[in-house]
Amino acid sequence: GDDSAKKKFALLKVTMRLESATAGDDINNLSDAVNMAKVKKVSREAIAKAEKRLKQLRAKDRLENVMTQVQRKVMGTHGPIGEIMEEHITESRTAIQEARAAGVEQPLLKAAEEKLEAYEARRMLEQAIKAKEVQALGKALAMAEKFNIHPKIVDKARATRVKAVSQLRLAHAHEVAEGERDRIAQRVLQGNFDDPSELLPKAGVVDALHNATDDARQGNVDYNLVQQAVALLGCLESMTELELAVQGSERDKLVDAFAVARDREIAEGCLVRAERRLEQLLREAKLKELIPGKEIDRLEEALNLATQANAEDLILKNAKVRLDQLYGTQRVQQALASADPVELRAAINNGRVVNVADDLLDKAETRHVYLLAERKLLEVTEGTDIDNLATAIAEGQKVGLDKAMLEKAQWRKKQLEAQASLLDAMQYNNREALEKEVVLAAAAGVPQHNLDEAETKICQLKAVQNLKTSLHVGAQGLTALDEAVKYAQEVGVDYVGDTGFALLSEAVAKRDKLKAVNDLFVASKGHDVNAMLAALDDAMEAGVEPEKIWQGQQKLERMAEVRRPAAKTNLLLATDGRDKRKLEEAIRSARLVGVEKRLIEKAERKLVDLGGQYVLTKGEVRTEHVVTEEFKGSNTGRSAGSESPTRDRGDHS
Repeated sequence: GDDSAKKKFALLKVTMRLESATAGDDINNLSDAVNMAKVKKVSREAIAKAEKRLKQLRAKDRLENVMTQVQRKVMGTHGPIGEIMEEHITESRTAIQEARAAGVEQPLLKAAEEKLEAYEARRMLEQAIKAKEVQALGKALAMAEKFNIHPKIVDKARATRVKAVSQLRLAHAHEVAEGERDRIAQRVLQGNFDDPSELLPKAGVVDALHNATDDARQGNVDYNLVQQAVALLGCLESMTELELAVQGSERDKLVDAFAVARDREIAEGCLVRAERRLEQLLREAKLKELIPGKEIDRLEEALNLATQANAEDLILKNAKVRLDQLYGTQRVQQALASADPVELRAAINNGRVVNVADDLLDKAETRHVYLLAERKLLEVTEGTDIDNLATAIAEGQKVGLDKAMLEKAQWRKKQLEAQASLLDAMQYNNREALEKEVVLAAAAGVPQHNLDEAETKICQLKAVQNLKTSLHVGAQGLTALDEAVKYAQEVGVDYVGDTGFALLSEAVAKRDKLKAVNDLFVASKGHDVNAMLAALDDAMEAGVEPEKIWQGQQKLERMAEVRRPAAKTNLLLATDGRDKRKLEEAIRSARLVGVEKRLIEKAERKLVDLGGQYVLTKGEVRTEHVVTEEFKGSNTGRSAGSESPTRDRGDHS
């Protein structure tokens, strides 16, 4: 029991010591109490509370020691603290973080943090002064004012910031100005300026660089930087003056601006543009000088040069108008010297468009009327229209055409009138009137082919008259009728019209009939069967009276009876032989004289066997039909019971 009581007392004693140490500030005492409590197995809650307090006291002690060391270091440093404070500030920040984690009192933490911020503000200010960064200087100065940094350091920082700001502004203005310079130079190289203001620095760029340069001088910015800005400023001002001169029209001003710009070595493209503009102004001046004159070649050359130099549109337009006017005048003058009314008309029309002088155009109009009248008269003189020719002659007389030309046209008119009268007379069948017109036409020089046609018509009329006269003669007038027919056929009486053709047809029929009657009469006096047969054939074609044809047939039959025995004998001999030619002749003779049909057919079959074939001639075909139906009817009463001798010619034995 005593041991247990002793143990409890000892535990109580250790616990009370732990609580007392936890409530105090003695780190060593609290550390020993914690160790003893762990040995004596004091409650875990009491030990945890004590350990937490121990950690807090140790963190507080370390924070106070670190801050004291930093303060001593800062107080002992007369120059910049940035390099020597890096490690201490980091250590102080770590100690503060540990103290906060350990639950050190807030006032102590706040005081330590404020000291640390002050040290960091000074270090930041020193770094900003060294770096000369405007934003860093501004931020550092703001913190310096908050923590009452040493005035000398603050003043130095302020001076450094002013210089940095000036230099920064100068650098920015310089960069912007350089960009504008390069932009303009590049734009000049590209060409095709829709807006000429594109070739001038943008508003405010030059002023900004000028102001920045003044500030840089006051802010003691590096001399070389200031001089570079001054040079760039001069370049921009020169470019501006040159471009304004280029956009203007004062040649002397452009020359002066070009000289200054060349000395300042501005972009080559700007100088080239100025040179081109100067050349353009020179070309425009020369063109203006030549426009009032009349020298086409020089004006055209100046216009081409000014066009190449892109001279002002209005000047080019005026020059083109004047050049067109001069060319129009030249064209009218050349057309006046020619004899081409078409070209003269075109020149006049063009001249009115380009405002050629009115007096010259009036003269050209008069000449054009003359040429038209002349050409028209020449054309219609070669033609055949009498009315057009008469009108052209009247117009030619009105405008005063050449006398010889008018006389030629009047002679041509007389010729055409005579030709028309001749052609009109040819439409009628008045021989005497036509002969008179031929005489007049020949005297007027009517073309020979018209005269020949008229002579032919006269001959035709004469032939018709001869036919009319010869138609009324009998057989004794056969010769005269034949001559009249031949003459009519030679000259072509069908030209006279249907009457002439019908008259000729009637005369031919009558001549053929008379000739057939005569030939039949002559053949009947002889003994030639072939001739008699041909005469009968012609008589039938010519429409000879059936009685005369019948008489001829009777004569033919008598001739056949005389020659029939010999023809029959020759046919029989030829049929027995092998000579095709003799057999064909024997068949033909037998048919003519009426040998029996069976013998003829036998001979024809033999001819076929010999490789031949008998072909009836035109005359032989007709002998089988010599007696027409009209003849048979007309002779029925006179020769009743008898038939034509040739009708049964093939049946006689």
